[in-house]
Amino acid sequence: AQVIDDKGAMHAVLWISERYPLAAYDLESLDEDGKKIYIEVKATQSADPSDPFPISAQELEAARVHGSRHWLYRVTRIDAPDPGIVKVRDPHAVLQRGEAVIHPTKYQMRIGLQGWV
Repeated sequence: AQVIDDKGAMHAVLWISERYPLAAYDLESLDEDGKKIYIEVKATQSADPSDPFPISAQELEAARVHGSRHWLYRVTRIDAPDPGIVKVRDPHAVLQRGEAVIHPTKYQMRIGLQGWV
């Protein structure tokens, strides 16, 4: 697909998570130098881009692996005619610098059942 940015330039965009719903990021595109970038989109009805949003361990790992080639697009007011968007480059580095925090909200538990059954 092709999209036009706010400067009128055309860009190639692949919607990865449409084809692979469990993908670690949502979109692939090209930056101004023609190099691949990876985009994770997090959208909420809230107007505040700093409000918490869910993010998976797989998504965080993709951000770490891709480094500065990874972007987080924080979309707000998704039901409004003019949603907001904040673009964050290298969200893993942002987290490492202490400019973001993660609060665990879901855990997995495994019980060793040998000898019980």
